[in-house]
Amino acid sequence: MALVHEFVLLTQEECKEKINLNDIRVNKDVLEIHDDIILYIYDSLKWVPQAQTANSTEREYRLNYYGITMIDKEGAIVLYNILKAWSDLFKNSPPVLILTGSYSWTEGEDISSGGYEVIELDRDEVIGQFNKLMSFAKKVINENYQILHFGI
Repeated sequence: MALVHEFVLLTQEECKEKINLNDIRVNKDVLEIHDDIILYIYDSLKWVPQAQTANSTEREYRLNYYGITMIDKEGAIVLYNILKAWSDLFKNSPPVLILTGSYSWTEGEDISSGGYEVIELDRDEVIGQFNKLMSFAKKVINENYQILHFGI
């Protein structure tokens, strides 16, 4: 199973209810974005403010890589701008988007024996995913919604 991050658009009322991930997957439009692309743009995703909850006194910034993140209007504005910038940049690439991934090596061997992962993605598919998440962000900005992100 591939590592993916899931994003779903929920009304403010739905956010107040107990969230059942299995029900959401069946009954909602869930956007999946592969972990490779999230990791590639992750430094910029650290700028996205999370929605404040009753449990937090200060606003945190970033997507929770392994957990749940609620994104309200303030976060949606930042998220939209980040995705728009990456989308505009990727539009200039060839149809096969080739990105440099993580550096790795075999345990017990010299670190210099390793190499960087080469990530090949369909440019238009990635841009399409960004466009869909941007449409979620626009709904949050203009209406009474939040984005719920489930990390890997």
